[in-house]
Amino acid sequence: MINNFLEDTEEAIRNSGHRVKDIVFIGSEKTGHQCSWRTFRKIANKSYYSVDVADDLMIVFRDRQYMYRHSDGFIESWEYLVPFKHPETRHRIRRVIWKHPVVALNNTRALEELNLDMGNEGEKE
Repeated sequence: MINNFLEDTEEAIRNSGHRVKDIVFIGSEKTGHQCSWRTFRKIANKSYYSVDVADDLMIVFRDRQYMYRHSDGFIESWEYLVPFKHPETRHRIRRVIWKHPVVALNNTRALEELNLDMGNEGEKE
């Protein structure tokens, strides 16, 4: 399917909850290639097949969230990533191997059974 890359990118930016003025970086983290939004608008305002786009292209926003090109093997699209944010409360993990099949750490009952108690008794730091 042929699309306009600039239009797809602007739509992805809106869908991420950001605006163009929130952009702090457009380019490749790997190679250091980068450009301004003004330049990007000029070079991206073209029809394209999704597999034609550089696979290391990313757009980073002021709040450290970013969009990057993702491929499932056939179709590429913009994907979003939110940087890791520390949980407000911390709980010590005492076991990660359990004799029962797959126990998720977010399963409250499993946590109680695993006796996953923070050394600080759930105090915030």
